[in-house]
Amino acid sequence: EQDGVQEEDPGQVVDANALQEEGLGDVGDRDRGPGHREESRRAPRQDAFLDTLEQRGVGTERLLQARSVPGAAVLVCEQRATAASLAKAQFGTTVCVLDDGFQHRSMRRDLDIVAVAPEDFRGRRMPFGKLRESPSALKRADAVIIDGAAEPDGGGASGPDRFTMTRHLGEPVSLDPSVPAPARGTSVVAVAGIAGPERFARALEHAGWRVAHLLSFRDHRRYSHADARRIERAVREAGAAGALTTEKDAMRLRLWRPFAVPIAAVPLAGRVDPTPGFEPWLLGRIKDLRS
Repeated sequence: EQDGVQEEDPGQVVDANALQEEGLGDVGDRDRGPGHREESRRAPRQDAFLDTLEQRGVGTERLLQARSVPGAAVLVCEQRATAASLAKAQFGTTVCVLDDGFQHRSMRRDLDIVAVAPEDFRGRRMPFGKLRESPSALKRADAVIIDGAAEPDGGGASGPDRFTMTRHLGEPVSLDPSVPAPARGTSVVAVAGIAGPERFARALEHAGWRVAHLLSFRDHRRYSHADARRIERAVREAGAAGALTTEKDAMRLRLWRPFAVPIAAVPLAGRVDPTPGFEPWLLGRIKDLRS
């Protein structure tokens, strides 16, 4: 299981692809609402099916998981135990990964992995703070992954195993496979419909692009045809090589392809340190549970 102690989900830290590559069986990712299974070799008609689900309001994060983990069953249901039973019976799932479920105690878990920010160790529970639980609840976890520099007093030798996570921007992926993505060093328009769009623009600058203009939209924006044309105009007016956006925004923008200018998604990748330590730890724990 992976979860954020704070309200904002810190992102995926368990690599479902790695579980499959190690021969640990089919993987199911359980959350809250309609589900989908993606075949390991996704055909164009399946891409169109995912686009249809997006138009019908299926959560962007769930669709992003379905596209990024071929062969995994992605189920969304208010009753996690029901989703787990369905995943096992219908899809042959043998490993289930719960996203955002550390407080979901009605369902037994074999492994709890919690991602937190350094300031969470000093945080307070709602309504006096932003945490769902007191930091002392981390004692229930098997591992804690700290997003950034570790707090010196954030835990002890008798507590859960501790790792740190660093984030970096990956290589851009064009929303139109026939059109190259803007290369690093070129001028781009940053497009973001997320909280704190300025952070995305700064990250692009730090990664080597020159941001000529930031075009921001409200968080969780469902882009329209007019929005797509607005982005194209912004690129032309800025004399930029194209537009770069987040993976979540790209999921909502791809419905309006083809575009008159290059538009690409820049994935935010996380690396858990020590790198040689976390994956063997995780795979070893799962293997021990099966023995």
